[in-house]
Amino acid sequence: MAAVMTVVAGDDKHDRCSWGTSTPDYVAYHDTEWGFGVADDHRLFEKLCLEGFQSGLSWLTILRKRENFRAAFAGFDPHVVAAFDESDIDRLLADAGIIRHGGKIRSTINNATRALELIDEFGSIASYMWPHATFTEERFVTIGELLDELVRRCHFRDRDDFVVRRIDAAIANIFHRIGREDDRVLRDDADGIAQHMQIEIANLHTV
Repeated sequence: MAAVMTVVAGDDKHDRCSWGTSTPDYVAYHDTEWGFGVADDHRLFEKLCLEGFQSGLSWLTILRKRENFRAAFAGFDPHVVAAFDESDIDRLLADAGIIRHGGKIRSTINNATRALELIDEFGSIASYMWPHATFTEERFVTIGELLDELVRRCHFRDRDDFVVRRIDAAIANIFHRIGREDDRVLRDDADGIAQHMQIEIANLHTV
């Protein structure tokens, strides 16, 4: 399960993880990208490359330069980047809009070749990275469904039980804390939440 984070209300009254309200850049990133599955190969390759450029730096630094990176690296099309030569490396080292680190630049070009090998073998980067993901509704669990599951597991009488209402509120809080604003999580995350809540229930449930 994802790490528990503090939730705060932003200027627009929407609850977000505390880091997600620290700058306007993070507000947009938190609300539209963080925690969302990605199946597009260019975006996956971009994420892998930018994680490399982030090494030793903050993600905010990379995020603010991301459009420059996209322009410099041909939209992170691995077919194009794999063909970069020394003239491209010189160009990138002179580009003040990105992180001008020779090792990271060369690593990105090398990784483009490795990405093409994955595409040749698996059909796409996504097929290699997400072999079990379907991105369908069936993989998601809502607060209500998770609460029903816990009621069955812990043998509560019904959902009107006082303790159940407390558990319902606690689950909703956890959903917020792990960044899920739409009241649903992936099945694997739900299993982790259920295990955590069963420990809490053991201290409350005396029926």
